[in-house]
Amino acid sequence: MSTKASNKTTLCFAGDLYLKSRNELCSVMDKSVVDFLNSGDACFVNFASPATGFRKSYTKYTPSIKRDINCSAPDVLADFPELFPDGIVSLANDHLGDRGSVGIIDTLESFEKYGVPFIGAGRFPDEELKYRIFGDDVKVGVIAILGRKHGIRKFRNKVGPLRSRRKEDIAAMISEVREKCDYLVLIYHGGRRYNNVAEPAKRAAISKYLDAGCDVVVAHHPHVIQRPEIINGKYVFYSIGDLFLTERADVMGAPMEGLVLRLEFTGSGIKPYLQYLDITEDHVALSDKEYVPSYINSENEYKAAWAEAEKEKATIRAAYIDYNRRWKLAAYKDELERIDRTLELIEKNRGAAKIEGIEERLNTIKGILERKTAFIYNKMSETDDIDAEEFDEETEEKSASEGIL
Repeated sequence: MSTKASNKTTLCFAGDLYLKSRNELCSVMDKSVVDFLNSGDACFVNFASPATGFRKSYTKYTPSIKRDINCSAPDVLADFPELFPDGIVSLANDHLGDRGSVGIIDTLESFEKYGVPFIGAGRFPDEELKYRIFGDDVKVGVIAILGRKHGIRKFRNKVGPLRSRRKEDIAAMISEVREKCDYLVLIYHGGRRYNNVAEPAKRAAISKYLDAGCDVVVAHHPHVIQRPEIINGKYVFYSIGDLFLTERADVMGAPMEGLVLRLEFTGSGIKPYLQYLDITEDHVALSDKEYVPSYINSENEYKAAWAEAEKEKATIRAAYIDYNRRWKLAAYKDELERIDRTLELIEKNRGAAKIEGIEERLNTIKGILERKTAFIYNKMSETDDIDAEEFDEETEEKSASEGIL
């Protein structure tokens, strides 16, 4: 049932969505989810993958194993405009660049080809800063930003998502939008994964956007539902979890979880409504259970919630580190086996002109992967006192500093 009305503006939001092929969108989305997201003036979904046919798996220095994991067909969202006529995709996330700059450009061109509106990313700086405004009597602006810990190395150039480090440009954008609308919504992607309370760094970053002029924040990336907060009268939904992630229905032994959110904006304020999702490995539907948020309302309440979350974090951290480590090692093993098979073929066809120079390149890559594998194995005994996100970042930074990334 639509909630569209002239005296209010209604926007709907869902979390992370990852699909591989075109046929998945209509098959996994239950009508209840579609109806909910179409019940306002517009809806937003975070698409956590490049949509490209570009499948080169090597960067200049080393294979990018991650690029073999997150990638969607160019036409993956071809049916999105029909299913969600007022739908918009947020691309301000860390997975957009999993196929490099070419993959990013290809994704944006594919979305334009199929009429899929997007926000939070661009092929040039100004495109990243585009925003949307909805409503007549009550005007609501929407912007999308990728959190500060993501994309420092991946997005060196200007292609890609709008990153929070572009502070001056973002401040100017917020100021511009505020002059044109009554309310401003920030879609924020970032924070530690699998924490049920937002960590202090994420909370501090979001607070700055509230101070700058944002009225409500809707965030994702942790893959779990995080407890929301009201800061100086403003709603902060730190993580609404997932919408649907293909092939990842049971990460670390825990099923996907997520919410859909409807925000109604009127002259007297903002009214949120949240509903649980029932997510399985091949289907997502609206749950019969309404999500009744327990908002954090003070600094002391936040500190107490974070302290409790810290007690539970050790188990979550250990599980995530183990999961993260195992898929990396498995990917490296598969890549090394492919390289060995290729080297055997080169040996059998040593006279072929087209393979000249390839052997040296493959042996270089093989050495890189062997050193990265050894580095991860060496870290296994040291993970007890390191956070999951920090472990992932330290692994990558160490590899980069040694010239093996």
